[in-house]
Amino acid sequence: MVVTISRILCVVFMFSVFTACRRKDSVIHTLEGSSFINSKYAGEEPLAYLINIPVLTRRDTTFTIKRQSNVRIYATGEMDTHLVEMPREYLFKSDDIELFFAKNEQLVPNPLAFSWLDGVEKDDHVEFIKHKIACRSTYDTKTQKYHWSICIPWKVLIGDAPKLNDSLKFNAAVGNNDDGIMQKAKIAWRGHSDPLKKVGADFGLIKLVNQADENIDTTKIFSQMRRVSTYPDSLEWAKLHAFDINKLVSGSIDPANNLSAQLKSCWDNVNLYFSLEVNDAKKGFAKVDIIKRSDTFHDYGWIEDDKGNVVWKMNVLYSRPAGGALKNQQIDTVINLKLGKYHLKYLTDESHNWNNWDDRAPKTNFAGIVLYHNK
Repeated sequence: MVVTISRILCVVFMFSVFTACRRKDSVIHTLEGSSFINSKYAGEEPLAYLINIPVLTRRDTTFTIKRQSNVRIYATGEMDTHLVEMPREYLFKSDDIELFFAKNEQLVPNPLAFSWLDGVEKDDHVEFIKHKIACRSTYDTKTQKYHWSICIPWKVLIGDAPKLNDSLKFNAAVGNNDDGIMQKAKIAWRGHSDPLKKVGADFGLIKLVNQADENIDTTKIFSQMRRVSTYPDSLEWAKLHAFDINKLVSGSIDPANNLSAQLKSCWDNVNLYFSLEVNDAKKGFAKVDIIKRSDTFHDYGWIEDDKGNVVWKMNVLYSRPAGGALKNQQIDTVINLKLGKYHLKYLTDESHNWNNWDDRAPKTNFAGIVLYHNK
């Protein structure tokens, strides 16, 4: 009887080992066929993995790092829907000011874009020089308005001093970020498409004058001559005509934000000056730490240390399209982990995951997350 039980236990053990080996081989084979896992990991057993997980499931597994080392992460997931709705070029963009000058429809110089992240904020004020262009801005929390002053040397813009009544093709845009991740909307002075995309962009003219025409032309910005130093003061700006920037060229505007702007301009023989007043209910900066903390995926994986601290999480900051629906994303990145015990976890929601796609499936042959010792 004892012998019989021992034989049964031995058979069960051998079957378990055989099943585990087959499962391991199957996983390795599946990962070898992946379209984005580097072939140098072919035949190698992953450090840890959680793949092909059903709907509404939370799974985890444990792994150990025996000495501090780099870990390669391959992962797939479903990007948050609201991020899919906007073109990817608006990801990681802050509130900003964009100025465009064109010659024969070619932008000259490169588009000039400025945000508060170009300087160091101090007491709702920032001042900096970018590409030899001096900028300063303040934000009034009571009125919820930015005020920008921008000083562009003619040497930077066209190479030499202009003449009275010269004109340049011109447009201006204001980008709006509210969630710290992406620009939700953009308004421009001219046109119905984002001038940053160039295709189909509509330019007006900025004309250098002594005195603005009383019959304001909506296709022209009149820049009046002023002899000033660095920045015109508020009294000088007060005398100048303001031009509205209010044409929506991307995204949508929540009425509560009341996104709009006005632009004024003046010039002298050395510089071209701009003053912009922007109505924006919230300062929005796309800082890396904000993006890393944000939930940008519905189906996603993460790593915790043995104390429960999240040391890494899937984030759109590292992702790229995985084929199929736009919300399908894949990640290929490397992180450094210290010696210790870690927990790899993955969470799926009620739709659009392995064998339950509600849109076009990704072009990868697995869904989930896989870790390797980095080679």
